[in-house]
Amino acid sequence: MKVLETTSTTFPDVDLSTTIEQTRTDGNTRLLHVTGFWSKDHIDSWVLPRWRSIWEPRGIDLSVEGTTFRVVKVKDV
Repeated sequence: MKVLETTSTTFPDVDLSTTIEQTRTDGNTRLLHVTGFWSKDHIDSWVLPRWRSIWEPRGIDLSVEGTTFRVVKVKDV
């Protein structure tokens, strides 16, 4: 099941953390569309590489298209 969520808060990192934790809990793939504060360039150059380095070893695959994150649980850790 895919769940689409949108964030326009001033703390998109908090929303991304919440989305990751929800995915870890129930295994559902989630899409999180960030509508403010993070540009595509910022996500590609800073956010995605850093968050991947944290979450890939914990069984979460993160990818992004534009400003929409795809969060997938690939294994239990």
